[in-house]
Amino acid sequence: MITKLALVLLAAWVAFSLPGCIERAGSPQGNSNTGKVSSVSGAERNPGSPQLPCDKKSSAGGYRLIARKDYPYGSGPDDFGIERGVPPDACGGFSAGGPEGNLYVLDLVNRNVKVLRKADAALVKVVKLPAEVMGEGSGLPWNVDIAVDKDGVIYVLAAAAGRVQVVAFDDTGKVLSVRPFPEGSSPIKTREGRVVVAKGDQGWDCSFAGCRYRIEIKGNGREAVEFSRFEGSSRTGLGRYRVAGGEEAIASAGLIGEDRSGNAYVWVQVEKPPLRPESPGPPKDVRLGVLKFSEKGKLLDILFVPEDDYFAMYIPKFFDVGQDGTIYQVIPAEKRLKVRIWALR
Repeated sequence: MITKLALVLLAAWVAFSLPGCIERAGSPQGNSNTGKVSSVSGAERNPGSPQLPCDKKSSAGGYRLIARKDYPYGSGPDDFGIERGVPPDACGGFSAGGPEGNLYVLDLVNRNVKVLRKADAALVKVVKLPAEVMGEGSGLPWNVDIAVDKDGVIYVLAAAAGRVQVVAFDDTGKVLSVRPFPEGSSPIKTREGRVVVAKGDQGWDCSFAGCRYRIEIKGNGREAVEFSRFEGSSRTGLGRYRVAGGEEAIASAGLIGEDRSGNAYVWVQVEKPPLRPESPGPPKDVRLGVLKFSEKGKLLDILFVPEDDYFAMYIPKFFDVGQDGTIYQVIPAEKRLKVRIWALR
């Protein structure tokens, strides 16, 4: 009883002494390969927003790593393809979807889509890519993206032979539709699990069927990311994430997607100034993370991942988000393809 009372008094003293931030419950998530742990960074608070995580090296916010698996490169049934040209071309386009929230990874080199189970990232199915995706030439298509709806229909956007089109097919490879679209379009999942095709315009993400997002880097030292959500011409959400000015800077940021509750997820690269020239893959010493915003712009959670060794020169995206808020990371590393899946505690 005395021990319990002492613990209660100690917790009350800590809460009183640290009113500006709270630490998330749960043990830190380590990386058995590197020994690193993911961290949560401090953030600028908006009026009326909840308390944000402390800047603790041992915290992974409200997320925990639920699956991690590495796959070799090659042409075998469990391998992922890579062409080590200049620049290298590796698989990496991916999307969470289907009735079970599995991960669909596009493997252009081996001409298939590999389906990985959400629970453990194990390979459960291989779907052959239709000829409509690969085109008539011998080279790989370009401007490629993939999305999967809640029913498991796969949508692949690819440019080949001078045309850009979205090919929809089922998990047997049967083509359901082929639709031409202007260059720069992308298939994007909505919060209902449907897929629309949207085209970005001057920094806007024109996606999610009527909602518009704008992600901007602010400050002379690039110390903040500003998140805006619009419906029509009215801004309905505004939020901001800030790093320590002068010590760190925002290298780049962009929209990942949203969950079924309307929360939006933004990826961010943070590094120490001076900033390096922009490149599709993050530098070795960059911090790569995910910011979770509510519809109104409140910063709800932050996840900084311990691994960012992207090797492929063309990376369609760093993360995807499932309808339930699960975060998926596919890393085309130099020696293997690494899959990491994060879920709320």
